[in-house]
Amino acid sequence: MNLIVNIFTYGTLQLPSVQEHLLKRQPDMWPDSLSGFMLDWISIADESVVDISDQRQHPIIYQTDCASDVVEGKCLSVTETELALLDSYETDDYKRIEVELNSGKKAFAYIAANQYEQPIYEFEIIQKSWSKRRRFVPEPKPLNVIIDDFRLRDNSYCTMHVEYDDGSNRELLSRVIHNPNTGEWKVDGMHVAVKVIISSQKFP
Repeated sequence: MNLIVNIFTYGTLQLPSVQEHLLKRQPDMWPDSLSGFMLDWISIADESVVDISDQRQHPIIYQTDCASDVVEGKCLSVTETELALLDSYETDDYKRIEVELNSGKKAFAYIAANQYEQPIYEFEIIQKSWSKRRRFVPEPKPLNVIIDDFRLRDNSYCTMHVEYDDGSNRELLSRVIHNPNTGEWKVDGMHVAVKVIISSQKFP
């Protein structure tokens, strides 16, 4: 008997194009959430997965056991055979476990395979063009950017600390922006913008 199971998804498994590619159908899907986990992002190296999702950056969740950490997502109803197809889509960065959702339903979920491997972020300065403005005094050039309170959340705000080539420093209220077409992230502080470079770091 091909049993029906629930799978909690918070990322690309919600996309109709991914569902059609993997399952050849769009399964029943409804909103739910999971407490005790924190959502972040990783860069996918498997090109076959990137080809299916059309996204280089995929979300991932880490277990925190903190009740105030809540991941919003959707629950899919699939067969055990289809669950095996979803397993083959997820990379080695993920492992599947059984969880209890905030609705009280039991479901499977893909979480970080290595709890001690956390994403790290670097910021590459984007040169902005101000050619339409007349400037009689040259503007200092940004050399380095530090964002201590950065979180990979679309439309969230953070403080950008900028060091300039004239020795000055400024703090800029900035906004995190995600481009769904390219999968790229940037932080825009109006006068200075940076591209977010995502990598990972393993802790012993």
